[in-house]
Amino acid sequence: MSSTNYFTPTRIEKIVDYLAFARVKADLELVPKYPFFSGKPFPLGRCCEIRDAVYQLIVNDIKSNHSHEGLLLLINYMKQGHSLDKIWGGLRNLYFQNALQIGDYYLDVSNDTVNPNKPRVEVLPFSESGFAEITDFDTFVDIGQRYWQVTMYKNNVCSSLAPYMPVLCVEKNGQSWLAVNDYTIAFSRQSLFKKAEHILQKLPEPPKAVQHNWLTMVEQQTNIHINNQVTAEEYCHKYRRAGLYNDENFRNEIVKAFMLLPKVISPR
Repeated sequence: MSSTNYFTPTRIEKIVDYLAFARVKADLELVPKYPFFSGKPFPLGRCCEIRDAVYQLIVNDIKSNHSHEGLLLLINYMKQGHSLDKIWGGLRNLYFQNALQIGDYYLDVSNDTVNPNKPRVEVLPFSESGFAEITDFDTFVDIGQRYWQVTMYKNNVCSSLAPYMPVLCVEKNGQSWLAVNDYTIAFSRQSLFKKAEHILQKLPEPPKAVQHNWLTMVEQQTNIHINNQVTAEEYCHKYRRAGLYNDENFRNEIVKAFMLLPKVISPR
C-alpha cells in the first residue's frame, strides 16, 4: 500500500496525536537538561535533541506493546516494509531540521524549534514538506550562516580535524566553534574528503584573534589527533592517501578528540 493511500486524514490525525503525546514526554526529560540554546529558551534550536528523544520513545513504546492507536498505525505501516528513519537536512533552504521519515511521509516532531508558536508536530507528504537532504558543505554554509547568524570560516585552527570538520563558526561576540554533525562527517568521508577540501579552499581564514585563541588552546592539548602540524588541505591529502575515509575506528578517534576540545572558544 502506498503512503498516500495509507495516510488518510483520519489516520494522520491519530498519528499526530500519538507523536504529540510522545513529544510531551520527551519535553519533560529535555527541558531540565537544555533550558537554553544560545540564550534562547527551550524548545528553540533543539530539534536534534527533541527528534532523537521522541524516536527513542517510539522504539520503547513498540517494545513495550503500547496500545495508542496512532502508534499502532505506524507499526502496521512498518510491517508493510516501510522503515522509520531519522533524517537531517535543510527546510525550505532557510534552516536546518532534524525529522523522521516513514515511506513517502515527513514526520516533524520538533516543528516549533524555530517558531515556538507553531504546532509541536507536523505530518506531511514528503513532497510537500520543503525538506531536502544536505550533501555538501556549500549548502551547509549557505544555510548555517543565515540560520545561526554566524560567519563561517575555514578550519585552519585545528587542521588535523579539518578533513572531517572543515568549517569554523564565529559568532558576533567573537565566540567560535567547529560546525559538525554525523551527517556532515558522513558526506565528507564518502567524498574521500574532497568536499571538505573544496570548502577549505573556498572559505576565508578566520580573524587573527580567533586563530590566536585556537592555536594557543590546541598547543595545550595532548591528544595525538589534535594539532596543526600541516595545513588543513594537506591533512585531506594525507588522510585520503591513507584510505582513512573507510576507517570507522579512525573516524571515532577523531570524534573523541573533538569532544576533548572546549565546546566554544571565547574571545580574549
